[in-house]
Amino acid sequence: LQINIMQHGFGYRYKEIYAALVVLGMYILIITEIVDRMISAVLGSFMILTILALIDERPSLEVIVSWIDYNTLALLFGMMIIVGIFSTTGFFEWIAIKAYDASKGKVWVLVVILGCFTLGASGILDNVTTMLLLTPIIVRLCKVGNIDPIPVLITTVMLSNVGGNFTAVGDPSVVIIVSNKDVAKAGIGFAEVFFFMAPGTVFISVVTFVFFKFYYKKEFNIVPKLASPQTLQQQREIEIWTKTARRMAGGIPEERQVAEMLQGFIANLKNQVDAANLEAANEEFDPDRTYRGLPGMAELRAQCKITDRRLFVMCVSVLSLVVGLFFVENFLSEWVHLPLPWVAIIGSLMLMVLADIHDMEGLLHKVEWSTLIFFGSLFVLMEGVDRLGLIDYIGEEIALIILTVEPENRLVVAIIVLVWVSAIVSAIIDSIPYTAAMIPIVVKLAQNPAVGIGMKPLVFSLAFGTGLGGNGTMIGATANLVMAGLAEQNGYKISFVRFAKAGIPVMFVTVAVANVYLLIIFASKRSISSWMEVDFSAPCPGYSWPLQPIHSELRQGCIPFQYWLKMHPSNHGSM
Repeated sequence: LQINIMQHGFGYRYKEIYAALVVLGMYILIITEIVDRMISAVLGSFMILTILALIDERPSLEVIVSWIDYNTLALLFGMMIIVGIFSTTGFFEWIAIKAYDASKGKVWVLVVILGCFTLGASGILDNVTTMLLLTPIIVRLCKVGNIDPIPVLITTVMLSNVGGNFTAVGDPSVVIIVSNKDVAKAGIGFAEVFFFMAPGTVFISVVTFVFFKFYYKKEFNIVPKLASPQTLQQQREIEIWTKTARRMAGGIPEERQVAEMLQGFIANLKNQVDAANLEAANEEFDPDRTYRGLPGMAELRAQCKITDRRLFVMCVSVLSLVVGLFFVENFLSEWVHLPLPWVAIIGSLMLMVLADIHDMEGLLHKVEWSTLIFFGSLFVLMEGVDRLGLIDYIGEEIALIILTVEPENRLVVAIIVLVWVSAIVSAIIDSIPYTAAMIPIVVKLAQNPAVGIGMKPLVFSLAFGTGLGGNGTMIGATANLVMAGLAEQNGYKISFVRFAKAGIPVMFVTVAVANVYLLIIFASKRSISSWMEVDFSAPCPGYSWPLQPIHSELRQGCIPFQYWLKMHPSNHGSM
């Protein structure tokens, strides 16, 4: 007889509650903006590690470092370097004026053009790469058109999260799902994801456009008055001097003194820009006047052009190669293993060599380090939350709800619960650890004859929920944080509350559309026989709901032991 005794530290039984409190505390810090969101994530990761130590689960430094997803950080770093070099060619200003021409000066038309491009790019690439490339363009475009960029950026990033559901490579959560071997054995791959999710994503995209048409009615229905060339030059100077002041703020006393002087100079420039914008706003303006005849248009065209054609050709060539490899990597993985982060890093190194970059310090200042540190801390925090059992607890409760429903209603309940819980959880915590924790539970439910639900309804409910739930809050999706970091680097800070005011309604509306779509596809009377992989009439040999004793379910392996215990705690002693 061997008896193993496991002793846990103080408060072990409440570890899920502690994890939830830490996440809640981080949200409070981010919402109230008491400290920067990067500091909030760092504090949250330290608190999680402290709780793990208190319950006698002390991971070593080597283990903690392994929790960080270096693939994501490397992808972001490499693309930031490429975009940073690209920005010196004048391409973003040139494409901004071309986009303004295509929209004929109408803000809503411009938003639709950007949105459609974003939807397509997010399906081919991933939504993080899409926002890394588009955010600088949108900021420059809005500066040229004298438009508030924040509504345009929020609309674009949410369409990017929606567009990530078009294919199996557009959203990290979908990539995790289709990479599972059991999901692959069920015949769910790139083609299946596109066939089932693309039609629903089209409907969701249309609803998202309609929502923002009314939500930002005031911002998108204005007739913009182009910023003068002098104002654009002053805005560029503000960007340059702001970055210089930040760089010198942490230096020696003399550098800090210069930084303070620069802050005064920057404030003066901002006052001049605000005065020019106010004066332009008070001028009489004929909305029927052709956009080509707007004051300063000719000067803007002359100013917004490619300044370094040789470097521009190099950047386009390298970026095309990188984007091409991003797209075909999924198809070449059987022959060549070249992960996306390696493609981005190799592309950035290639561009640095071709462009003959000598000022590495200046180039590294174009990297959004606070965003990378935030992600690193968030990875540690979410892994700690996972180890404390909060994500597993949520997954088990979802499975328990599905299992306790009568068979004839189980499919409908499973779709509704999976979609909505996945969306809400993905908005609160990062969708990647949640998806990784839910996949084994979804697979077990699908493979369990007593449940009587096929793999496809469960998998696609999880995919839609995690993909659309990222729009709920700023930290719900990686693309949101990338966009916010780049926008802040360009002088436009998007608060957590402002993002959530648009994100939460969008999340609920789009998830409702996805829910209806999934019910039509999988739960209508005509489609149940097509999509279900087992027959409801005989979910388990010799089993008839609900007359047969629960013991037969357990003996035949139809219901996992931990769920049986939860469903029938009074029968523990009768086994």
